[in-house]
Amino acid sequence: MYDRIKTALGGASNDPLQEATREVATRKAASGAVHDFVGKLPDVDPVLRKAGASVAAYRELASDAHVFAATQQRKAPLLAAEWEIAAGEADEERTTLARRAFEGIAMKEFVGRALDAVFYGSTIFEIVWKSDESAERRSGRGRWTIAKAEEKPREWFGYDARNRLLFFPEGRASDGIDVEARWPMKFVAARNHPTYDNPYGEKAYSRCFWPVAFKRGGIKFWSVFVEKYGMPPAVGRLPRGSSKAAIDKMLESLGNVFRDSAIVIPDDGAVEFLRTNEGGGETYRLFVNAMNAEISKALLTQTLTTELSEGGSRAATAAHAAIGEGLARSDKAIVVEAANTILRALIDLNFGGGPYPRFQFAEEEAIAKERAARDASLHKQGVRFTKAYYRRRYGFAEDEIELATASGASSADESA
Repeated sequence: MYDRIKTALGGASNDPLQEATREVATRKAASGAVHDFVGKLPDVDPVLRKAGASVAAYRELASDAHVFAATQQRKAPLLAAEWEIAAGEADEERTTLARRAFEGIAMKEFVGRALDAVFYGSTIFEIVWKSDESAERRSGRGRWTIAKAEEKPREWFGYDARNRLLFFPEGRASDGIDVEARWPMKFVAARNHPTYDNPYGEKAYSRCFWPVAFKRGGIKFWSVFVEKYGMPPAVGRLPRGSSKAAIDKMLESLGNVFRDSAIVIPDDGAVEFLRTNEGGGETYRLFVNAMNAEISKALLTQTLTTELSEGGSRAATAAHAAIGEGLARSDKAIVVEAANTILRALIDLNFGGGPYPRFQFAEEEAIAKERAARDASLHKQGVRFTKAYYRRRYGFAEDEIELATASGASSADESA
């Protein structure tokens, strides 16, 4: 092994094993800096960098009706989904503790906030622990459970050069606290496709910023257009030579009724109105719809479910439904990972380690039914599974199942 590493490293002057077991490609090494970057690592989001703003700038986007609708549509499948704590290989005490702890969390709120990571890149939860008195009464041993899992503002946090999550008290960007070192099992980050280069996660709202800005400008000019050309002006006629007071009084009277679409001219005068392009209003509508389509693509990767068009078809609808299912699976992974991180912290705090129960969405029962049908078919072909398999795949507790022997009698002590 040593020789292979040495050969692969091309006879490096340093100890090959030392070179192989440490991180080489770091920000410090790549930039040629004398010291590691100190303080908050800048967010690489291109919109935020150009604007010199924080992720809080994206909160205003949610006030746009189309952004709100697409966001809710993206979240809806998981907000309505049932969830469960599966035992896996965990014993009954661990599983019961996990189920009771998660029943105390406002899970719909938790799922919704975790899904915000899709749009803002990440969601930071602070876990507040408390003593589980019911567990102590049952077992005589003190246990910890979850008082609440609360979302905290993203702008309070950041990452350092080693991609460690930092908390920045009083907004000091150069004096962050490593939360895992200072408060282990206290903070959990749900993130959307984080990378080494971008630990803050991908932000879907980043791709909506300019379409929303352009659309708002288009709607403003569209409103002016409609106000100016949507209502015919009122013309008041007075004898030539009328006093300014009479003219002002008529103009005021007409203005009270017709606002800005009123003029006063001599009764023998004439006013010519230039007609605007009849398609002018349609141009604004097309522009706004185009920006809405960009928003839909950014948040839903398609447009059919938010914009009804003449070119839609059953095949296109089915294809877009499949895309929606794919997005739901991707979003589900974010929530499941965050929830299971909390669950592992719960078990570590109380038992010092695994095995761990697992959080999952109830839709996965369909997969379990499919697996059960497959296992039944394999059983007919002579395949026999162990108790460990049934516990791992179907979540049974140790004392909930007995396997039959070849003679048909149960064997409570049959093991993996």
